[in-house]
Amino acid sequence: MPQLAEREGIRLLRGVGGDREWWAYAVGPRAGLVGYLRVSLTADEYALVPPGVVTSDAGDAGPERPRSL
Repeated sequence: MPQLAEREGIRLLRGVGGDREWWAYAVGPRAGLVGYLRVSLTADEYALVPPGVVTSDAGDAGPERPRSL
């Protein structure tokens, strides 16, 4: 199941973000089947974030790696 979620995350984020990604799959009795894929912002994407807007961290990021194709 983690592999399917990761493949879908990669597909859905294709074309956005920079050249690095982080995949984390939550484990533990309260985690359920939760996984998330984070990607870095490009300079152009970063410029679109208005001043003073705070982004929140989704938690542990997992190992950093080059973007999947």
